[in-house]
Amino acid sequence: MAFQSLFLYFLSSLAAVRAITVYNQQPLGQTQTSSADGAAYTGYQAYNPATLNAPGLPDPLPATQFGIQLQSSAAAVTGLSIPVSGALFGFSIETSVINQFLGVNSSFIQVPFLNLVSNIVQRAGRFHIRVGGNTQETARLVDQTADGRMIEKQSIDPNNPTATPVLIYTMEMFYLLANISSLMNVKWYLGIPLNDTSDLHLEVAQYGEQFLGDNLLGLQVGNEPDLYARHQHRPENYGPADYVGEVGDVIKAMQQSQKQMLMFETNTASCGGFPGSSNSFGSALWGVDYGLQLAYSNFSHALLHCGGQDVFYNPATPPPTGLSAFHEWTIGPLMYSILVVSEALGSTNNSRVIDLFTNDGNVFTPGYAIYENDQLARVLLINYMTDASGANDYTATISVGGGDTGTPNAVPAQVKVKYLSAPTVAEHFNITWAGQTFGGQFESDGRLKGNETIETINCDQGQNTCAIKVPAPGVALVFFSDQALQESEPSSTATFATTAVTRTLNTATIDAQVLATSNGHSGKDRALGSTSKGSTGAAPASHVIPSLTALFSLLAGVLVLFRAFTR
Repeated sequence: MAFQSLFLYFLSSLAAVRAITVYNQQPLGQTQTSSADGAAYTGYQAYNPATLNAPGLPDPLPATQFGIQLQSSAAAVTGLSIPVSGALFGFSIETSVINQFLGVNSSFIQVPFLNLVSNIVQRAGRFHIRVGGNTQETARLVDQTADGRMIEKQSIDPNNPTATPVLIYTMEMFYLLANISSLMNVKWYLGIPLNDTSDLHLEVAQYGEQFLGDNLLGLQVGNEPDLYARHQHRPENYGPADYVGEVGDVIKAMQQSQKQMLMFETNTASCGGFPGSSNSFGSALWGVDYGLQLAYSNFSHALLHCGGQDVFYNPATPPPTGLSAFHEWTIGPLMYSILVVSEALGSTNNSRVIDLFTNDGNVFTPGYAIYENDQLARVLLINYMTDASGANDYTATISVGGGDTGTPNAVPAQVKVKYLSAPTVAEHFNITWAGQTFGGQFESDGRLKGNETIETINCDQGQNTCAIKVPAPGVALVFFSDQALQESEPSSTATFATTAVTRTLNTATIDAQVLATSNGHSGKDRALGSTSKGSTGAAPASHVIPSLTALFSLLAGVLVLFRAFTR
């Protein structure tokens, strides 16, 4: 399949600017890479600057001019997928980091997270999130934690190969999830621990059902059971039959539950991904290709995994706790994949996908057609090659009906096209979807920035053709009617603003006119002094007044007493 071979090609062909060495992928904390100047990078891997060289052009080169013959009606197409929704992609969030991604507790929800999810809800109608992963296996419900927090990491078993911490959490977690669903149409999958079948902990199922109701879609029993023996959670001879038996024990214990249990978690690679590739534009192209391939293969949902600060593949990463007062979120390339796939599939929940095997099935130029309500609605085309000269941009000439199809010509007078683009497949942040971007490292509040650009391509109805150019690299999403565009494009997107902050210290600001004349004078001279609580030179409280700028810069953790507005 195109998405499999292309990502393998991408991994094998990318050459580091200097060198990329991965030492002991588990745990990721031991990963070390080098930057362009040869200096070793030892910070959080989510912000690793290592940039790889784009792969060379394939040999032989794929054709850059080819035709695509389509039927206008789904009834004339064989091999279409089952109906799927625009909510195909969602998040899989490791239990141990939900306080970073979702919110500190049920009152303080992450505004950038709400804005990111709102982008998809407005396009797809809903969004799916799974809370689980390796840390679900050790999570235990307690009345309260020692420090009063919603979730707390305990000791790490030194014999555990994945260095998974033991977790304790409070009922606040269920209130948090329920509050998020009260704001937007977010549905949940929760993970039941299976590390100790002699003492099953089913509180997740019990309270998940109680608090989330219909917003709880399913329960995952255990995580990666195929690795239980290798990770020393089970005897060496543990196999599928043993797992089936244990699942049966859980079902018996749950008794009254009618929920479907699913196991799923995906991304560009396991255990955090690879530097320079999992966080590159190449992964965004792969994500779009992979999503449409999953839909074509009759998958209903795929949840892209989100870890903590030490992984490369996060679709989105909140800033480290100590930097949350002045840094915003970092959006990864895969977030663009989620956005594009949601628009490709639309909001009707009735889209059916077919792999077109375009350009004689060349893996560098895959394409898909999406039929909605039994009519051709959209075509998605991908170009994996990188060539700044434009020589390997390709043009796909689409015909609808006519020819040997036995049906009348059906090409419209014009089509609308949105492009996902970046300079190379190795790019990290200079990525745009229809001219809009989430910005660079520590720059996003979850909202798209810039003016949206939708191109209009005039078709030749006499020849029954539409010529669509796809840049190298890039994605073109072609809308065959205004209705197809309206069902993917939100008229407005609900966004969220904060009216409270989590910090009341060190939020001082200085009037701009004062700042302009402050060179050469100390804080002591201006009676400002230190802003640290308890410091000898601390300023009087009347001198430390947070401004609106300070308030609105603190989007990381906020009290949900916000107002929604549209843009």
